[in-house]
Amino acid sequence: MKLAERALGAFYGLALGDALGMPTQSFSRAHILTRFGPITCLIDAPADQPIAPNMPGGSITDDTEQAILVAQLLVDGNGTIDPNTLA
Repeated sequence: MKLAERALGAFYGLALGDALGMPTQSFSRAHILTRFGPITCLIDAPADQPIAPNMPGGSITDDTEQAILVAQLLVDGNGTIDPNTLA
């Protein structure tokens, strides 16, 4: 498998995990189990979700967006990131 394919697979995994966790981020495990039960598919965020209220199921958050940004800056900078560009 090529390095680029492995990197893309890592980003797909990151985005999928981010989307799965988006509706419940910042909720305790106990609260999640009581309110939602096991989550086995992409679900909408509830209105009282403090970070991502009402986001549709399958949405990624800034976590994935920032990882993609950092990766692009690393590629553009040949392995280094200019702090001013990041800012």
